Amino acid sequence: MKKIVYAASLFALPFLASAQQPVTSVGNVYDANSLFIKVNSILNAIIPILISVAVVYLIFAVVRYVIAGNEDEKKAGKMMIVWGVVGLFVILSIWGLVNILVRTFGLQNTVDRNQIPNVLPINQNI
Repeated sequence: MKKIVYAASLFALPFLASAQQPVTSVGNVYDANSLFIKVNSILNAIIPILISVAVVYLIFAVVRYVIAGNEDEKKAGKMMIVWGVVGLFVILSIWGLVNILVRTFGLQNTVDRNQIPNVLPINQNI
């Protein structure tokens, strides 16, 4: 289990060091607006991965509980299920809270990726 955590942290190091930036991120943080946009873009990149890990952990805990032979293994499976649900709740709560703050204070990034680029007409009088 420790090897998996170490490997996952190695993949996260360049992201945490800002060696790579998501497309929607702001390069530097100058004020609260750019800070919230930066936190939102980081969480939008990390949260789906964390949710998938939490769901896989929860499924693993349920399987461990179902196949448990004695009472001690069942108790350990129950605790894994409880911590899996708590972890999933915390992940979704933090993501929701950041999105509420971003939308409440109007801190969305101004880039509209759904807009079709327009080509300006060439001036014929030149």
